[in-house]
Amino acid sequence: TSSAHTSIKIAPHYSGPVVHVLDASRSVPVTTSLLSADQRDAFVADNLAKQEKQRAAFLGGPKKPTLSLEDARKAGPKLDWDAYTPPVPSFTGVRVVEDQPLSELSDYIDWTPFFHAWELRGVWDREAKVLKTRNEEGAAEAAKLYQDAMEWVRRIIAEKRFKARGIHGFFPANAHGDDIIVWTDDTRTAEKTRFHTLRQQIRKESGKPNVALADWVAPVKQSGGDHRSPSGDSAFSPTFLNPDDSVAKSRSTSLPHWYQDGATYAVTFRLADSLPASVIGVYHKEKSDLEAILLKAEQAGETTTARDARKQLAGLFSGRIEEMMNQQHGSCAMKDPAVAEIVKRCLLHFDGQRYHIGAWCVMPNHVHCLIQPMEGHSLSAVLQGIKSAAAKEANQYLGRSGEFWQKDSYDHIVRDGEDYLNQRGYILENPVAAGLADWEFVGEGGPAGRRPVIAATSKPDHIGGFVVGIHGADEFAAELEKAHDPYGSIMVKAIADRFAEAFAELLHHRARIEWGYETEMELTKNQLIHENYQGIRPAPGYPAQPDHTEKPL
Repeated sequence: TSSAHTSIKIAPHYSGPVVHVLDASRSVPVTTSLLSADQRDAFVADNLAKQEKQRAAFLGGPKKPTLSLEDARKAGPKLDWDAYTPPVPSFTGVRVVEDQPLSELSDYIDWTPFFHAWELRGVWDREAKVLKTRNEEGAAEAAKLYQDAMEWVRRIIAEKRFKARGIHGFFPANAHGDDIIVWTDDTRTAEKTRFHTLRQQIRKESGKPNVALADWVAPVKQSGGDHRSPSGDSAFSPTFLNPDDSVAKSRSTSLPHWYQDGATYAVTFRLADSLPASVIGVYHKEKSDLEAILLKAEQAGETTTARDARKQLAGLFSGRIEEMMNQQHGSCAMKDPAVAEIVKRCLLHFDGQRYHIGAWCVMPNHVHCLIQPMEGHSLSAVLQGIKSAAAKEANQYLGRSGEFWQKDSYDHIVRDGEDYLNQRGYILENPVAAGLADWEFVGEGGPAGRRPVIAATSKPDHIGGFVVGIHGADEFAAELEKAHDPYGSIMVKAIADRFAEAFAELLHHRARIEWGYETEMELTKNQLIHENYQGIRPAPGYPAQPDHTEKPL
């Protein structure tokens, strides 16, 4: 986040001090000030005054002109993908680094932020081993601090106090609009997940493009051309459970239902003969037992038991019902493409008029969809309309009568961004999970929202990613605290932060080599630290991708 965002959006909602720190290396003096009996009050008062000033400036200041999302997409970069062939990494999938030698990492350390953590401003010169600053006393102090830090580094390495672990990988990917699709494998026929990147919407008088991270990944192509920018009509904007609004509960036949105005729901409805009565009976018995356990645990304050019961309840439907549905029990009327087409048409018919449809799939014996009823239309009425229309037309086509659908439907209010991505991914991958890799009746959005399929003319591209961690620092720091050595404890934490950043620099360096657009000795350590290389490593939470909810992906 930013200092302004902290002041305007976060701090007013918390009674205690909320402090924005530019990066982790600068957290030590802030923490020290907050814990100090002598410094705390003045520090907090100064922080509050600065935040109040930022809020006032935001409310009273000029607003930057912005573009609509549609216009911002039109102002995106115009890249000639036909004239460019993306490099191919030497492997796909993930590789784990269990114990990266710290001695190698020490060569990649950028010491400048380390000195900032000790409030010594300037730029560290790796060759001369001096802090470039106008403050001569600060430079002299930095030289002493560096020597001390190197003693700690040598001790940490000799005593094996830290363990550096990481994981990195490459994945087949293509862009679709502002999204980046990650494919399950190099065949690029099944979507594993997708990242939703944000496009810049500030009006730029300079003529510079309004970019999104997806612009730097080769786009998918479908019959009919490049579908990099989906139309506004087919775009689906999910809403999430609002904890401040009431949730209404009802029960139709055997399943409970929860409703909230404006919510997005993950819905499943199935054919009348899709599940044996014995399976439904076992499901309801287990569900009832777990609900009783949960209620009893909550009343008794047994948090562990309650948590386990909630976890089992959350997985019960997929474990019992979904698994059986994927086995295609019963007549599976939608195996007939004509019947599946009828159901699909009825599902999408009132999209944009009575409801908005997100991801959807019509399986041989059931239907999944993400659906958002519009104002004035309840979920129950919407589903009743879809099911009634589909049943009437399908029965007529099949020359039969009687129940076509199970009376009840399963619905779930989408809680948050992570829940939405999980539900969406499950729906789009349901045909593949059921062994129907070439299944046609799956898509996203309204009638024009068929899931993108790679065409022969599309450029294969990839994205990479990594996670690094330094383990053992907290334990070593706690040991020093216990030995009444707060200086050593702070030093250990500051050095651990530098090792973590060095590990990120090292893995990114290796990734560029594995990807084939950098050689082993092409850049010096100084050039690496100053980021004089091709490529970027955006992270969730930073300006290029501010959404934290996609970290689990």
